Amino acid sequence: MKYVANILSISRMVLSISLIYFLNNTLIYISIYIICGLSDVFDGMIARNTNTQSTLVAKLDSIADFLMFGIITFSMIVWAGNSLMDYLIYIVAIVLIRVINVIIAIWKYKSFVMLHTWGNKFTGLLIFFTPVLFIVFHNVIAVLVVCTVSILSALEESVIHLTSKKYDLNRHGLLFK
Repeated sequence: MKYVANILSISRMVLSISLIYFLNNTLIYISIYIICGLSDVFDGMIARNTNTQSTLVAKLDSIADFLMFGIITFSMIVWAGNSLMDYLIYIVAIVLIRVINVIIAIWKYKSFVMLHTWGNKFTGLLIFFTPVLFIVFHNVIAVLVVCTVSILSALEESVIHLTSKKYDLNRHGLLFK
């Protein structure tokens, strides 16, 4: 059980990359996508329940989340095309803020760190459902909600990085310590 959380995070990375090859096969894409989402839920749960939480587990999870976010964004751009262009400035802003957060964390903590705040978890949940909603309804309106929540959670992470003296693996947000 010691390495199960790590294996799930690594498998999410591999499966996320495989999504690119199934962009035109909705059934396989959604199936792999759901497995990726479940692995995201279970890796942290397993790490907590087996008392195997570690910096490595958190880093692998963050890298897998970052990769999956990139693949989801790429998928949405391929599927929605010009419909998504209205939201491009928001997506670019989110990516820039997230990259700046990673740079701040590397500079400040000497490590790749992405916080697992409640805001980031909620953003992840919204991001997870966005491609599914698009596939079902062929509408990008959910993207505006996701972008708004994502920008707010990214900015919260920025404030936490800038005001914290040390990295706190269990920090849940500005209001939740």
